[in-house]
Amino acid sequence: MNRFKNVLIVTDLDGTLLNSQKNIDVRTREAMDYFMAEGGSFTFATGRLVASFEGVRKKLKWNAPVVFANGSQIYDYSTEKLLWECDLPDSERAYLQTLLNENPGTCLEVYRHMHCSMVNLNDISRRHARGFGFGFEEKASLEEVEGNIAKVLFTNEHSVLEGIRDRIEAEKKNLNVRFSNDVFLEVFSADTDKGRGTLMLAELLGIDKKDIYTAGDQENDLDLLGAAEIAFAPENAVNSVKAAADIILPDNDSDTIAALIEHLCTRYPL
Repeated sequence: MNRFKNVLIVTDLDGTLLNSQKNIDVRTREAMDYFMAEGGSFTFATGRLVASFEGVRKKLKWNAPVVFANGSQIYDYSTEKLLWECDLPDSERAYLQTLLNENPGTCLEVYRHMHCSMVNLNDISRRHARGFGFGFEEKASLEEVEGNIAKVLFTNEHSVLEGIRDRIEAEKKNLNVRFSNDVFLEVFSADTDKGRGTLMLAELLGIDKKDIYTAGDQENDLDLLGAAEIAFAPENAVNSVKAAADIILPDNDSDTIAALIEHLCTRYPL
């Protein structure tokens, strides 16, 4: 029952663990069950927060704390406690609002631990909330959002977001900026990312880096792949992620994570 004791798998959700219908296929679910039954620690590193995670929570199984908000939070569902957090600097609110004002048609999704606010709501963000099943409050500006902010998400056409990304990268050293898909641009503290969140989780669990395995498909997963002993990417991953991965797995409609666990069976034989 301890084949995978002190082994950690951390996977992205959308486009990696979840198939195109946001579900987990039977083969992958059985492989996950086997991995955890054999003592392995299985969890997720996602751009989502608790609010947007609820829409898929009932579909998932895991047995370790979850890395949320691109590494800005580690939350333990077994104790319902936030174990670690690294918030967006409050000093950057005015800067982010300026970027929003200068890019008409762009929405800023603002994520706190249990809440989402929308500034300048657009159709992309409206569909995002509906598809992920989370509620939100509309705000007139970022300054109206109270409390610590884990991350923000700009939504618009890709060309507009590329301009925002380029400006942040040129002007700000205390912000991380990553695409999570063509119309979602994530902004969070430069002091963290999915990789550093995963390493922090491994430290909390007492797991060595040589026993960390990760998988992801989008630009915001590059840091996650860098935290692993062996990094995996599904065939549907963007080119930069596939280039960074050690092993390319079948696409997310072909049991990506089952294939990952099958590979680990060769590294940890009975």
